[in-house]
Parts: sequence; C-alpha cells; structure tokens
Amino acid sequence: GVDTEFYHYHKRGPMLSQIARYGKGDPGWRDALQNAKGAVQMYLWHPTTQTEFLQKALWSTEPEELTLIPRLEFADGVSRVSELLSIYPKEQTTKDNSSDVWGWEVIQAAGAFSDIGHEVERRFAELPEPSFCDKVDDPEVETLLSALGRSDNAASAMKVLGPHAGKVKQAKEAVTKMISQLSPPRARVLIRQVMLPKKAGVGLQVAGLKKIVDLRIPDPLELYTYVWRKGECQRDVAGSILSKVATSSEFKPEDVRIYFEYFDRTDNP
Repeated sequence: GVDTEFYHYHKRGPMLSQIARYGKGDPGWRDALQNAKGAVQMYLWHPTTQTEFLQKALWSTEPEELTLIPRLEFADGVSRVSELLSIYPKEQTTKDNSSDVWGWEVIQAAGAFSDIGHEVERRFAELPEPSFCDKVDDPEVETLLSALGRSDNAASAMKVLGPHAGKVKQAKEAVTKMISQLSPPRARVLIRQVMLPKKAGVGLQVAGLKKIVDLRIPDPLELYTYVWRKGECQRDVAGSILSKVATSSEFKPEDVRIYFEYFDRTDNP
C-alpha cells in the first residue's frame, strides 16, 4: 500500500570468516573460538573448501582470523603464516569506514522508483570499500604463534618459524618450546633442519646447541660438526660448541681434536 517503505542497509553483514565459527553446540554465530560449546570443526571440510576459504576469507589480520589459519590442515596455511611473519612489523594501511555507516536508511515510499531492485544495487555499489585490519605487530604475531602451538603438525609449524626466528623474537621462543615437547630422535631431526642452519640466525643456533644437551639428543657430535662448518660459524656459536666438547667426558680426544686444531692453523702464518 501507500504506507509501505523500503529500507537500505548500509552495513555489509557478517564477514565470510564467521562461517568457521558456526557450530552445532548452540545455534547462531559464536563470538569466540575458545568456546565451551564446541570447537571449530574445519577439519571436516573438503581440502578444496579449505583452500578456497583461506584465499577468500582469511585475508585480514584480526585475531579471530589469524587463529583459524593453522587449523586448515589441508590448505597451505603454513605459507600464509610465513608471509605474515615476513612483513612484520607492518602498520595499518586501510581506514576504518564502518564507524561512519549507521545501518538502515529509508529510501522512499513505494512507487518512487520504477525498479527498486536496481536502486538497491546502485546504492550498494556506491558504498565505500570495506576496511579490514592488515597490520602485523606484536599482538598479531603472538596470536599466530599461539595458534601454531596448538597445531597438529608441530614439524610444519617449526619449519615455518625457523627462518623468521632472527627477526621475530617470539618465533625463536616458540620453536624452543615446541622442540622441548618432542622425543629426542624426533627433536634431533628438527633441531638440525630448523635451528642449526646458517639462515636460522645466531640466536636460534645457540638455542639449538643448548637443546642438544638438555634433551640428551643422540649423536650430538655430528650436529656440532654440522653447525661448526669447518670453523666458519659465528663466534657465539663456536664458543658454545667448544665449551660443550671441552667439558664433556663422552667424547674421545681424537674425535674433538678437529675443533681445537682449527686455532693452531689460524695461529700459524
């Protein structure tokens, strides 16, 4: 009738990422991931669905979305985490326009437009682009590392954190903590792959050498020789190795002589 009015809703509605926070525990949208009513059940999603969701829904650095990334076990979430850590620190670059949008607006009474659907689409197209959080600072890194710590695949998590340990202090701490939870044989493999390569940085290499002793890693001398690199390692790394081989009684003198003969060669012109 003549009293009918049409309304245009400025706000764009729920974010796509909220789909992952919809569960059977309680009908409706869950406000938080850590909810007593149930966990996010993305492990039930098809691999293609997970990949598409990662590409289209998880482009923001809001805590809720960062927490979801490591849960996509069939998508390449590890690469996304590595990408975010590589741009740390990054300031916010987009402006929040949502605070300027009120919500519902009366368009006009019925009959004012020949095609009300076209009018609604036109107004929607004129809305400012939605803003999103794209900063990567300490809180965002902490959220990512916390989510990776709950990942089912600890090896993949440590491999992505290792290259960033020199730049991101929290990454080094996370790797060290994860290594401590593994069995010595498994820890040995990951210490060599993640903590001892030259690109891992001095801090992570020294931490890896300490873990070799703390966890009683088998065949430690092979790892010491690997990171020693014929004497071309950093001074702090060399000092850590020499202190360990000099004070341990488990090594034969002929097995560790290679480390100390290096100084004899450098002293002789």
